[in-house]
Amino acid sequence: MHWGKLVINAMTSTGIEIREEEEQVDTCKAIRDMKAQSRREGIQKGIQKGIQKGFQERTIYSIRALMQTMHWSAEQAMENLLIPQEEREEYRRML
Repeated sequence: MHWGKLVINAMTSTGIEIREEEEQVDTCKAIRDMKAQSRREGIQKGIQKGIQKGFQERTIYSIRALMQTMHWSAEQAMENLLIPQEEREEYRRML
């Protein structure tokens, strides 16, 4: 087995397929694979942040709507929206 392949695979965590019959590792492909993996991870993180931000914005909208239409305090609105106690301070700051 070619030790260089093992080292590259271990150091980069790219999951390069290592075959006994191969003599060389395509380092350009390894780098492209690493970049592609990083890009996919970045996109996934961005999607998750976007979903979280959208949820927070919608929750703020709901709190404000209840405050306006029901004449409730922010605390009453959050209580009725079942917002966990540990998240309420953050929503108060965003109001």
